Amino acid sequence: MDNHPLERLRALIDRLAGSDDPATPLSECLLTVVIPPQIEEATVDWLLARHEITGFSSVLGYGHGTAPESYSVAEQVVGRQPRLIIQTHLAEDVAHLLIEALRADFAGSDLHYWLTPILTAGHLG
Repeated sequence: MDNHPLERLRALIDRLAGSDDPATPLSECLLTVVIPPQIEEATVDWLLARHEITGFSSVLGYGHGTAPESYSVAEQVVGRQPRLIIQTHLAEDVAHLLIEALRADFAGSDLHYWLTPILTAGHLG
């Protein structure tokens, strides 16, 4: 395979199109978890205790949505809800295990997540 970024993207798209084929799993991904403030500390502590990941990044952000019933009065006024956004780079199979563990341990807690394929990653410098 050509090492040009466009060729890598085409190869990834081909793999995603056949993603139900276990012979071609995506090897690395970025797991993003969006956490409400009520369980921020508990979730961070839980992630720090997990042996499956070597670290993660967190940033404070806001959620904007169309479900006003989930907003407090103050949040309705400003039109957003505070959230902690956590991202960790890991193997896809590990990400799925981590998602299942989050689902079991934080059931009903309004966590939102997504997985993004990583085309390339590394340290600069």
